[in-house]
Amino acid sequence: MPIQIMIKDILDNIKKLTNEVSEDKVNELIEIILNSNSIFTIGDNYSQVVSTVLTAELMRLGINSYVIGNVSAPAVEENDCIISFSNSGESKYVVNTIKIANQKIKPKTASITSNLNSSLSKNTDLSILIKNTVRHNEEHYNSDLFEPASAAFVYALIDKLDQRTNYNQTVTFGYDYCI
Repeated sequence: MPIQIMIKDILDNIKKLTNEVSEDKVNELIEIILNSNSIFTIGDNYSQVVSTVLTAELMRLGINSYVIGNVSAPAVEENDCIISFSNSGESKYVVNTIKIANQKIKPKTASITSNLNSSLSKNTDLSILIKNTVRHNEEHYNSDLFEPASAAFVYALIDKLDQRTNYNQTVTFGYDYCI
């Protein structure tokens, strides 16, 4: 199968999966982000990649954000928010981190998951559903689409945050001074 057809198939499936994302819940997440001192993200495996992208994009908008587990991340505090990513919502690392944070610190918590009945969803203040599918075709091409769909969600969320706040800036992190 040609790569162009495979890419189109993936994008078509992501569009279907993200059509049912709740606008109300997205707006609630935006309020939580804007009213928190710092945003922390967490995920496991490929979901950690997506959580890291969210952290980088929030930083670009000038929002204090960190990846949990990164050695340079400060401790989570009560007026912070943890945004978690987990396809199944059962990742022990992610669920246990949220449970401990809820018991000891009580920050705002949100989850992006394909399972609203998961342990993660039950332990977060807000859960946003990103449907998932595993695709199979005649060429035995299999693909889990939670992470690509979550990445598309992250970029749309950042665009909504940018529109809402009028940050419309890019933090250069000093790169222009390196030339």
